[in-house]
Amino acid sequence: MIHHDAWLTYDVLRGKLDSVEIAVPLGQRILDITADARVKGWQAREEANRQVVTVQLISAVEKQVTLEVHTEATDAAASTDVAGVSADGQVWGIHAVGAVRESGQVAVRVGDDLELTIVNQQGLTRIAADTVDARLQPGAANAFRFYTPEFQLGVAARPIEPRIIATQHTNLVFDETELRLHAIIGYSVERAGIFDVRLRVPEGIVIDDVQSPQMREESFDEASRTLTVRLTQKTQGDVNIEVRGHRELAAGDKSALDLPLLEPVEVDRETGTVQMFAPPGLEVVTDEANLLAVQPATISRQQFQGEAVLNAAWSYTRRPVRIPVTTSRKPTRLSASVASIIDVQPETTEITTQIDYFVEFAGVDTFRILVPEAVSPAVQIEAESTGSNSAAIKQKTAGDAVDGWVPWTIVMQRKVTGQQRLRVTYRLTRDGGIAADAAAAAAPPAATGTPAATANEPAESSLQLPLIRVQGKPAGAADEPEVPLSRILGEVRVSKERSLSVTAAASGGDVEPIDIRELTLVPQEGAIAYRYYRQPDDAGVSVELTRERHEIQEVAATVVEAGLIEIAIGRDAVASYRAQYRVRTALRQRLRIDLPKDLELLGVFVDGVEEDLSPVTGETGGADPTVVPYEINVSRRGRSDEAFVLTLQFNWVVNPPPFESMFGRGRSCSRCQ
Repeated sequence: MIHHDAWLTYDVLRGKLDSVEIAVPLGQRILDITADARVKGWQAREEANRQVVTVQLISAVEKQVTLEVHTEATDAAASTDVAGVSADGQVWGIHAVGAVRESGQVAVRVGDDLELTIVNQQGLTRIAADTVDARLQPGAANAFRFYTPEFQLGVAARPIEPRIIATQHTNLVFDETELRLHAIIGYSVERAGIFDVRLRVPEGIVIDDVQSPQMREESFDEASRTLTVRLTQKTQGDVNIEVRGHRELAAGDKSALDLPLLEPVEVDRETGTVQMFAPPGLEVVTDEANLLAVQPATISRQQFQGEAVLNAAWSYTRRPVRIPVTTSRKPTRLSASVASIIDVQPETTEITTQIDYFVEFAGVDTFRILVPEAVSPAVQIEAESTGSNSAAIKQKTAGDAVDGWVPWTIVMQRKVTGQQRLRVTYRLTRDGGIAADAAAAAAPPAATGTPAATANEPAESSLQLPLIRVQGKPAGAADEPEVPLSRILGEVRVSKERSLSVTAAASGGDVEPIDIRELTLVPQEGAIAYRYYRQPDDAGVSVELTRERHEIQEVAATVVEAGLIEIAIGRDAVASYRAQYRVRTALRQRLRIDLPKDLELLGVFVDGVEEDLSPVTGETGGADPTVVPYEINVSRRGRSDEAFVLTLQFNWVVNPPPFESMFGRGRSCSRCQ
């Protein structure tokens, strides 16, 4: 549709003007004609190359009159002439008829969704936007001036095509049975809006879900494999679409395929990245020789999609894109670490075995261990959680004993990859028998007093402990072969009660003694430790324990750590004593002190504070009749295990008196005279 709006201003140089004629192109429909003078009416007639419209004025004008003419025409041609008159009289625009001279301006405007091109320009000059008449300025992108109607202006208008740039990020996640696709496509729409976007879907991909904030509905054409997403309105700017789908993988250990990628349709440019994830049990190999239009992308950090790990990444900037890969399932690899904790108590020995299975590549749900036949009825097997990969026990079954070992089969509730921990516990008595269970231990004793066995028990006893042997996965159905252990690491820690002396000797496999500080599977504490890396069937690891109870030793309640005695003597028979002792005692109130008879006590001090001595009533010095027992208050603010100073000051008669010999100083001897 082409709209023509014209303002024709007539200047009357002489006489009067009561009617005017204007030329209009053939095929245009005249919408309205108005003037700044009163119009009586107008009438159009067709001629060979034009329409001529006669406009009658109610009253004649003498100076100036302006007509405003509006027409429209439908033109499906790629280009058309919109203004000017040809030499043979062909009219392309609205012009005056019969005027002495005609000049003016022509401006071409175009709709927002159209693109305009000037294809023919003759007899015109382009003018600047600031010189365009005010009535032509709004939206006038192209303006011209003419000085005669004999000119030609041809234009071509076509709809503005949107410029669409697509950025696609695709995650492809391999599983045991299917390949999952998760694509996020970001569209950047410029120049013009769009009502829908389309994606070409590879063969074999089933669309599971389509999400977009701007989506009204989506449809999929199976014949053309095209996914169409219709938007809520005409949209310009950013459009984000998220698509999820899957593809079934071919049965068997090996399969080859091209990685499926969604392809945006009718876009000017597309860039994208592809990330491929695979579980540890599935090996995906890329055919590097047949890659097309992709480059390896840098993997900045380790990424996960569930159990699947980021395996490879690519980027591309053009189509077509091809990434051929081959998949093969890895066999299960199983290893184990075994920590045996032997806790020796006076009457029982508790053996706890912590088994950590490490399952790689393909999951398993069945494990097997060998338990000594003597303890199999009392063994307790539990599963411990070490993370999201751990599973609970569904069933545990003991088989028939073979060569003194009972095979226990543990079935989990689901297949496990990663770490699975089992804990096996049992208790033995001093003589190697199975210890009574909790119910029997809680029963009331049949008789009081010390049992005869306890009174007559030997001071030393020995016990042979075969350690639990860890096996791999047993063979299942026809398609589930046996999975042996690829590696084993074992540690043994022996701990004891303080009243016992325990020695141990380990044998079998490659077991060797280690320092407690070398333990890695259990806390670094205990008395004895061992490590081994093999448990042969014909030489399983075992530990022989020798246990001996320590004799009860009486503990001294009071200890004199140091003493200092000073004695001052004179010519008389009395000596002065000062005795100081550093004492450490568990007694908190009264401390007994034995002092000689017939002494003169001058003072008793505890840490410099004088205290009173109290005789012990009804007691003597025991076997020594020259000693008298006393008690002193030793209560103190510090701890009972802190030493204090006890000071005793007294006078005591010295017999015989000093300096009484015949050669004493200051004495005369008659025999010497």
